[in-house]
Amino acid sequence: MLNKKLLTTAVGTALLAGALTTPVQAFDISANVALVSDYRFRGISQTGKDAAIQGGFDASFEPGFYVGTWASSVDFGDIDDGSGSYGTMEIDYYAGWSGPIGDTDFGVDVGYYYYQYPGDTIDPTGDYQEFSLSGSWKDLSIGVIYSDDFYAETGKYFYYSAGYSLTFMEDFSLGLAYGYNDFDDE
Repeated sequence: MLNKKLLTTAVGTALLAGALTTPVQAFDISANVALVSDYRFRGISQTGKDAAIQGGFDASFEPGFYVGTWASSVDFGDIDDGSGSYGTMEIDYYAGWSGPIGDTDFGVDVGYYYYQYPGDTIDPTGDYQEFSLSGSWKDLSIGVIYSDDFYAETGKYFYYSAGYSLTFMEDFSLGLAYGYNDFDDE
């Protein structure tokens, strides 16, 4: 009996000592809040061209993992026939990995997104998921996003994007972006 306690104590002490000498994984936490004149998502107003309040939390962990949530007020219009509500809020959950490819100027970002619309009582509901893959080289980026069943069960969806960022005079930059929505159902 005493040998079991000593063995348990010795193993526990060794594990604890090993854990204390292992470096703690670095992480960052950030938050954001905004009041915007119109919430546009991939070129489409989510607020009927009205203002929105938005905010979120992000956490990033070495070596490049991230997780977060973000929310915004939305307004998809009224339903005249009284069949339900589209909801007034969007909550996004996401996670992924982003980092350089070796010791080069190339980078990659792989992510998962889930969009939730609490209070949405319309059938089919608006909730959906997306998978993303993007690559970058210096100031140039390209990406593709895929959803197996987009908003309100409208079918497969792809979003293609390209961007370029030019920094000049230290405090100024110019960002150019192009995006294309490809819906299964219009």
